[in-house]
Amino acid sequence: MNFVRCLQCGLRHSERSDRRCPRCHAELDAAPAAEEAPAPYRSPSASLAPPRTFSSFNQQDEETISLGARIAGVVLILNALTSFYTSFVLQVSLAGPNRFVSAVVDLILGGLLVLGQRKVVPLCIARVVLGAVFFLGMSIYSGDFASAAMQLALSGSLLGLLWGTPGSARLGLSSALAAAYVLSAGFFLHMGTRVRSAEALLSSKDIEVIGEAGVQGVAYDYRFEAPSALWYVRSQEVTKRENPVADQWLVRPDKDAHFIIIVESFGEPGVDVADYQKAVLDNLKNAATRVEVLETGKLFEDYEQSRRVRARAAVMGMSIDYTYGLVVFGDQGYQFIGFAGQGEFLSVAAEFQHMFDTLVIGER
Repeated sequence: MNFVRCLQCGLRHSERSDRRCPRCHAELDAAPAAEEAPAPYRSPSASLAPPRTFSSFNQQDEETISLGARIAGVVLILNALTSFYTSFVLQVSLAGPNRFVSAVVDLILGGLLVLGQRKVVPLCIARVVLGAVFFLGMSIYSGDFASAAMQLALSGSLLGLLWGTPGSARLGLSSALAAAYVLSAGFFLHMGTRVRSAEALLSSKDIEVIGEAGVQGVAYDYRFEAPSALWYVRSQEVTKRENPVADQWLVRPDKDAHFIIIVESFGEPGVDVADYQKAVLDNLKNAATRVEVLETGKLFEDYEQSRRVRARAAVMGMSIDYTYGLVVFGDQGYQFIGFAGQGEFLSVAAEFQHMFDTLVIGER
């Protein structure tokens, strides 16, 4: 009798005709079962997304703030700075505490928008709506329709930039409206600064009112009419301090326009006005840069020794337009020099011409 061992359960038994184990019934000829290797470790996958944390004012929201909101923030900051400049520099009242508080709020909210704080957008929309209702109504009630139009432009552009996520068309239109408001505000600030400077100049003793007799030479014999009451003559003390060779110096403060009279003696007659013109322009080229002669001609049609010159030059980075009236009379040379910024010159050109047209030198 043959004895065999079951390779599956290890039982030793007599070999049976079916060659199966009497205990586990496994075939004696079957290979033993291989031990399975343990499965490699895999970290469990998360079944839920991590909870969203709420950001503080020092952290940006996960959602990106729109470009329109950031542009609105810049506009709010500029609007606040405009109000502060009006109050502290131009010394124009902000019409009570409401305007001042509004400027402070604009500065804070605008800064938060620029920094990307999306959560302040609803507050900004509320501020724009309340400001539109209050200040627009106040401007209309007082009859200040220019301020009402500017307030409407400001409020409309801000709402267009802040509401939702503006598309390209709304973003472009609202930005253009905001730019128009900022440029208009800048223009009025520029004009206000000039008026304030003129008022400060008028309140000082630096300039004097021109009388009905017009302008007359101090050390030399000439006279002409002032074109309007907006022109003043600087005191002799200020004139000699600023330009020792000037006999008179007229100024229109609101346009920053000037008219200076310089008379010099040649020592003997016979100087040609063409040579005098060249010497005057050479002096200009020494004092300024990018000198350009725009036009030349006679100052007086009935007097050969007179010249009229239009020129443009850069002085301290500013473009200045000049109009010269040059006259050689006997042994004296007369320079009547009108000048203003290039942007303002055309608005006072007719007034310079009036002074030339009414000019009388000696007994000429």
